[in-house]
Amino acid sequence: MKNWLSLILVVVFASVALVTAAGLLYAQGPGSERTVHTQAAPLGTAFTYQGQLGKEGQVVSDTCDFQFGLWDSGSAGGQLGITQTLGNVRVATGLFTVQVNGGGEFGTPAFNGEARWLAIAVRCPAGSGDYASLGRQALTAAPYAIYAQNIPLAGPGSAVTAARSDHDHNGAYALLLHTHPGTDVTSAVSTATLALAAQSVPWSGLVGVPAGAGDVSGTWPLLTVTGLQGRSVADIAPGLGQALGWDGSQWAPATLDMPPVVVLQAHPSALYLGETNTATAVLSLTLSYDPRGGLLSYAFDATGRPRGLPPAYGNGPTATAVYSVTGNYLARGWAQTATGLFATAQAPLSVYRFGSVIVDDSLNNLSPIAMAVVAGHPAIVHDKAVTQTRMIYLRSLDAAGANWALPAILDHAVSGSFDPSVAVVNGRPAVAYYAGDSHTLRYVRALDSTGATWEMTTTVDSAYGSGYGASLAVVNSRPAIAYIYTYFEPPMQRYDLRYVRANDVDGGSWPTPTLAIYAGFSGVVYSLLVVEGKPAILYVGNDSLNYIRANDADGTSWGSPVAVGQLSTLVGAAQLAVVGGRPAVAYYGSDYRLKYVRANDSAGASWGAPVVVDEPQQGRYASLVMLDGGPAIAYVDDIAYDLKFVQALDDTGVFWGAPIIVDSSWNTGCYATMAVVDGRPAIAYKDYTNLDMRFSIPRQD
Repeated sequence: MKNWLSLILVVVFASVALVTAAGLLYAQGPGSERTVHTQAAPLGTAFTYQGQLGKEGQVVSDTCDFQFGLWDSGSAGGQLGITQTLGNVRVATGLFTVQVNGGGEFGTPAFNGEARWLAIAVRCPAGSGDYASLGRQALTAAPYAIYAQNIPLAGPGSAVTAARSDHDHNGAYALLLHTHPGTDVTSAVSTATLALAAQSVPWSGLVGVPAGAGDVSGTWPLLTVTGLQGRSVADIAPGLGQALGWDGSQWAPATLDMPPVVVLQAHPSALYLGETNTATAVLSLTLSYDPRGGLLSYAFDATGRPRGLPPAYGNGPTATAVYSVTGNYLARGWAQTATGLFATAQAPLSVYRFGSVIVDDSLNNLSPIAMAVVAGHPAIVHDKAVTQTRMIYLRSLDAAGANWALPAILDHAVSGSFDPSVAVVNGRPAVAYYAGDSHTLRYVRALDSTGATWEMTTTVDSAYGSGYGASLAVVNSRPAIAYIYTYFEPPMQRYDLRYVRANDVDGGSWPTPTLAIYAGFSGVVYSLLVVEGKPAILYVGNDSLNYIRANDADGTSWGSPVAVGQLSTLVGAAQLAVVGGRPAVAYYGSDYRLKYVRANDSAGASWGAPVVVDEPQQGRYASLVMLDGGPAIAYVDDIAYDLKFVQALDDTGVFWGAPIIVDSSWNTGCYATMAVVDGRPAIAYKDYTNLDMRFSIPRQD
């Protein structure tokens, strides 16, 4: 890929915690009649990066993979931290938005006041070919707001804010004088004047220069400013950061009384409502400060009160707000100094509500499904039994999944094909699955980028009993599959975990599978995923949920498995994802609770303690994705059989919000699988009661 252009604008630092209330909120101090809403977790390291991507003079509309790295120089220099990869980013008419440094990939401290450059690389469509470098972009003021490196002066737009900062002034006037330690202002002015007048003549060579008059006294090169507009100037040198101000009788050095620097953050910036519930966000002014070091008071409005003074201020820098109506909001926050100067900033929020559409209303079986984003639109693969069991591919005609194309038949197996897995392979959708007619592992890839027509199927592993739990991913530019090979070895049935990688980037030919990563009782494969450049697999082995990662980028040799949790004995699912630069898993635990666990390191060599996300009998068919810079899970309530959704309150999944009900139809949510579609969580699932396939995505009413 070449001729890529990127126009980048850093807009806002991300934050961590809950969400905002309709109407005006005031964060009050102790003893106040109003309640102070505090954060549930500290603010995160992430910041939002927005840009426009073009290629060969045209804007890009595709799903792309991005890589970001932080450097201390515009060229050469040294990299800080590690490179962060963000996959499946939706680019619409060139525009894209990503959360960068959510897991602290750039190290601590990444921003210490020194200049920084962001190296960016991209490949489109996602999962295809090599990355093309977009060069390095100098980072502007937004990520440095926390350090207050550059104290802004009075004037519109001078505060660093999430969207915009406005100052209201009290009519004071001042002449600013910028000095630095060790700088002689007079000689600097004189030298500059000389350079303009006669660059090659020294001061000693100037003759006939008259003495200063009016507001200037002395002779060149020793001139002194004695007045401004006929009014005297005090004979006192200003200190660093001071300005000359009129004290009623003369111009004298004074510390400038400046308005506060205001930074408003809203987390999360996208809120999702279920069938009946509300959603909350945290508005935070914790990055705001008084340039003179004084204390601030604060006020908030969830829906964007017009400019001007709020009725009252409080001492708390955060406020929790509640939304129950979908729409786009522009929340506002104020900060005020002890002397009464104030500034205001705004931050955008969008509120959506999950809504479901029926994709296929003629199912007569319930078996696993798979979903991926194909050319920017959601696509679903499942087996459907009519007169025969067929592997079916369906793709939406739009990014929101409102309208769907007619299904494409991938295989006509007569005895049942199931356990599909779909991925984009070299720009086209591809599917791996268990073929019931031959009990073998098969692979098929589309002839076009959308999946309208398909190639003939390829048998990848012809051994009888191969292909259970197939999971397809692109590993080092080629398609690869992890799956189970089952066979009878007296006196018991055995299940080997196998892995195979294609000989080419399309999957046109495959080697004979010989690698058994784990021999014995493996059970089920749940995920094949590239973790820090090497393939990793989540599977069941010896009654525990295990994680294993390859020793190389191709997966020719593998490390030792690590147990990450104990699964429920009920039918369920688990899923692997990379969260904040480390592998993480959502699963239905042996105590019948939805659980989440994240590794202690980027490779997954050791794992932390699981976090209980929802109460007993909650968590079947857990599906994990990264959403808005943090983890989110779709799953099924095992009591009421409701489809549910829950999102973390922080970047890594330590704290979780309240679950919401997406679909309360009885016995729905079977084999739920979730993907991020057009920046929003989308869930495909089967309704057991009505025997139909459904797709749910948050929309605005």
